[in-house]
Amino acid sequence: MSRHKKGGALFSYLFMGLALLLYAGYSFNNDELIFPGAARGGTEKSREASYIYGDAVPDMAMSVAFFGVTLIALFKYEYNKQYNQSRNKSLYNILSGVTCIFGAAFLVSSGLEMKKIASITDEPLGPVVAKVYQHCKYQGYEVKLKPGLYNLSLLTKLGMKNDDISSLKVSPGYEVVLHREVNFNGPRKVYDLDVYCFIQQGINDSISSIVVRRH
Repeated sequence: MSRHKKGGALFSYLFMGLALLLYAGYSFNNDELIFPGAARGGTEKSREASYIYGDAVPDMAMSVAFFGVTLIALFKYEYNKQYNQSRNKSLYNILSGVTCIFGAAFLVSSGLEMKKIASITDEPLGPVVAKVYQHCKYQGYEVKLKPGLYNLSLLTKLGMKNDDISSLKVSPGYEVVLHREVNFNGPRKVYDLDVYCFIQQGINDSISSIVVRRH
């Protein structure tokens, strides 16, 4: 293999690794990386992602780890081949093949977990700890919320219309995360106190999914 081809192969592996890391970061949220320290507010975003996506987070981490090992094996093989030391071609092929398969399996698993989140239809169990209202000053229809996840389909089932909420009440010790987009995506606001009107907050009539959790 010419030096140009060897360099091209190594560049391809590095590019694959970078693309995978970017995918892992953006797959949970469409506007920010969510892993600790990866972006502004990274720690809080990671906590929120862990709460929302549950098993999808460790599955994605395992996928990144296995694909990382795959890339290292391929990189090492190309490096050895460059210096005519590639005596263990079969070993590298087996290692990269097995780790790639495991990485793909965990990637699929995380995708299935995330798909479950997008199709939540059952109301969480527990006490009512928050309420959202159609109008400011706690007027209009009321939707009672328990600790858990509420995508648009579940909120609609409970009587809330999309982009139609203007005030909020929260019990002490809990917080409510209001997302502008479905499936817990997009810009969000976190509240642990009552809000009598969202007009001043800049999110009036723009909520499509909600997370209620302990503060």
